[in-house]
Amino acid sequence: LLLTNPGHYLVVRSRNSMAGVLATLTSMRDGVATASLGGVIVVRNDNPTGHSLADLGGKRIAAPGFGFFGGYQAVLHELLAAGLVQPEPGDLRFVGGHEAAIASVLAGDADAAFIRTGILEDMQAQGRLAPEALKVINRQALPSFPYAVSTRLYPEWPLIVMPHLDSVM
Repeated sequence: LLLTNPGHYLVVRSRNSMAGVLATLTSMRDGVATASLGGVIVVRNDNPTGHSLADLGGKRIAAPGFGFFGGYQAVLHELLAAGLVQPEPGDLRFVGGHEAAIASVLAGDADAAFIRTGILEDMQAQGRLAPEALKVINRQALPSFPYAVSTRLYPEWPLIVMPHLDSVM
């Protein structure tokens, strides 16, 4: 059995034949349970060009860090899956946290931010971010998912059975 983070899960899944996730971390938002996370791309609401993934080319982007799954890796995967190139090193700044990425956009230091799901809603609920301050790029229509999301969803801290585990325990 393996309990792992979403990024490592994708690596393990790509290298092994597996049945799927047995269990994963579940959180609640406004009475809705979710066991998934994803990435969110935000721009300032007054940004006239930020409407689609293609609009991110050549823009200054703030992200929490290379190792942040929802705040970088999931969004990068979405860009590549759409046939777009990853941001140029000079256009990408790792700022150390999701809220720092949002602050970079609000201050005008970055044109867009990559963050994980739930951050926007948490900051808005705490009164630290006006709901109309940012808009979400590539918003996915997922009625049963309680957060804004720009990417596909991934299991959060999945528990998986490795294929070499004896089926008789």
